Amino acid sequence: GLTSEAKEKTTLNDRQKKYAPGLPDAADKTLKGQFDDNDAAQQTFLDACDALTPMIMRVTLPNKPTPGGTGTRYEFEFQPLGFLLDEPTAEEWLMFTVPGKQNTKPVKTLPVSV
Repeated sequence: GLTSEAKEKTTLNDRQKKYAPGLPDAADKTLKGQFDDNDAAQQTFLDACDALTPMIMRVTLPNKPTPGGTGTRYEFEFQPLGFLLDEPTAEEWLMFTVPGKQNTKPVKTLPVSV
């Protein structure tokens, strides 16, 4: 979701400070994934992130599926700010991280038929 920062709106006639909401802002988003050099779809996604291309993200929540469909879904515009390959370790898969910002309020969409 989006949150607003408190902005002071006190006037000279007020006896205490008063506030109003400012423009809503979304939290920073970080996407992590397992890097697979042979996955063409993943490479296309990472190329778009590297080119700073805005994209629509769809998130399916792991709640109980609706009859004939997946769980609750939301979508929002995501602005990637590049991508990083995480430091490899002997115990884990090679992972990538995509930092970014959410540019729109999440909108609930219809479930996908399965």
